[in-house]
Amino acid sequence: MKKKFLLGVTLVALIGAVCVGFVGCDKNSTGGNSTEVEGGPTEDVTEPEVQKPESKKSKLEIAYDAVYAVYGDSMFYEMGEDKSYIMIDTNPVNSRDFYLPEATDIVKKMNEELGLPEYIYQTMITTTALQGRQNVTANGITVSWTYHPDNGLEIMYIEAQ
Repeated sequence: MKKKFLLGVTLVALIGAVCVGFVGCDKNSTGGNSTEVEGGPTEDVTEPEVQKPESKKSKLEIAYDAVYAVYGDSMFYEMGEDKSYIMIDTNPVNSRDFYLPEATDIVKKMNEELGLPEYIYQTMITTTALQGRQNVTANGITVSWTYHPDNGLEIMYIEAQ
């Protein structure tokens, strides 16, 4: 009987030593990562949370969001699914008689949000069908547009390479 008792006590002591020595589960443990400071009490050391960097928005996304905040859903502009371009069409129904001032207001606002010089807007709204497709790069944005009386002004903005 005495041997069984000593064997049980030894087993409990061994398990306790393993618990304290390898796992660190002493009576002061709070469940965190604890470190024994020589000659002092156990202190709780918690790893700092690593902040994930927020995804950085492109110039196009920032400009699109600013225009959207003013004009909301509109048939005149869209951003590509891959966010690589913005397209504005001042006559999305392709009708000779179609005109809404909101369409050119959106062009002006988009240009402003992209930091494009005002001369680009003036050149856009005075482009004729005979001039063909126009291209200009400014402030890291390449703008390409064309005009036709039946189709209106069609503009594409992309980030310059």
